[in-house]
Amino acid sequence: MKRRQLLRLSLGLGALAGGAALAPAVTALHWGRRDLLGFGTTLSLQAGHEHEAVVERALDEGVALLRRIEAQMSLFDPASALSRLNREGRLASPPEELLAVLRIAHEVSRESRGAFDVTVQPLWEAFAAAQREGRLPDAREVAAARARVDWRALDARRRLVRFDAPGMAVTLNGIAQGYAADRVR
Repeated sequence: MKRRQLLRLSLGLGALAGGAALAPAVTALHWGRRDLLGFGTTLSLQAGHEHEAVVERALDEGVALLRRIEAQMSLFDPASALSRLNREGRLASPPEELLAVLRIAHEVSRESRGAFDVTVQPLWEAFAAAQREGRLPDAREVAAARARVDWRALDARRRLVRFDAPGMAVTLNGIAQGYAADRVR
């Protein structure tokens, strides 16, 4: 442990131990809650603070942030940046938050040797199409979908996100909600 880290830790513990006598008494907390639909599911935000106006402002800002992230990463909104990427195979000037999630996904994919792969959307689509017909996809359909899944063929750069192969698509359902929750928190 570096000296500076030790000092911070020591000061922090000292503040906890001796700071209670110096801290003003906390008044009762005001709690607020917002329930909303987003990312294809039901979401709930809850916050508490001694000032009700602070709670309301925090919840308003949290909802606005969720909506902004969803507008970038939703498969359910045809106008989202992610839907445009999937439809066109490329996205010029991608939103910074979408790039951040794609970079996190790339790192997780690399670390898991592809066990986590956001380009799995063609497989989801193959299974969903077969399910609508009351069946499972056959081996040929699965093989065709799998040929369009490869996290290494997703190129995410500041000015352009693109697929290296035609017919690829991304789903961020396994990561976008957690990213949004972390940002709202």
